[in-house]
Amino acid sequence: MPLRSLEILRAEHRAIAKALADLEGLIDDFLADVEVPEASRQAFNRVADFFAHDFLVHIRREDVGLLPSVAARLSEGTAALLDDHAEISSLYCGLLAGIRELGRRAATTGPAAARIRDFGRALIEEMREHQRREERTLFPLVESLLTEADDERIVARFEDIAANPHAYSDACCGN
Repeated sequence: MPLRSLEILRAEHRAIAKALADLEGLIDDFLADVEVPEASRQAFNRVADFFAHDFLVHIRREDVGLLPSVAARLSEGTAALLDDHAEISSLYCGLLAGIRELGRRAATTGPAAARIRDFGRALIEEMREHQRREERTLFPLVESLLTEADDERIVARFEDIAANPHAYSDACCGN
C-alpha cells in the first residue's frame, strides 16, 4: 500500500517543479528586456509567495515530519538532506532579496537583476537535483522502512505543520 505521506510529498514536488519552471521562464524573459514590466514584477512576487509558504511548508514537512521518523535508520543520508535544505533555503533568501530590490528599482541591470539571475538559476538547479535524489533514493527507502502506523503519525504531523507553519519555521530571510 502506498504511503500517504510520500504521496503528499510527491504532489508537492510536482507543484515545486512547476514553480521552478515558471521561475526559469520569468528569469529568461526578465533578462531579455531592459525595462521590467509591472506584470513581470507581479509574477516574481507570486513565485516568491509560493516559495515563502508552500515551499517552506514542504521543507518543514520533510525536516520535522518525515526525516525524524527514519533518521536512525538512514544515518548520514538524513544529515545530507538537511544540508541540502539549508543550502536551498539560503538560495531562496538570495532570490527573495533580489525580488524585493526589484520592487524598489525595476531594472534588468544592477544588483537586483544579478541576484535574481544568479540565485534563481542556482535554486532551480539545486532543487531539481535534490528532488531527483529524493524521488530515486529517499522515497523508496522510506517505503521499505515505515509502517502504516508510522505513516499515519507522519501525515498527522504534516497536517499540523500546514495548519501552523510558523510554529515549525526558523526565521527565513529576515522575516
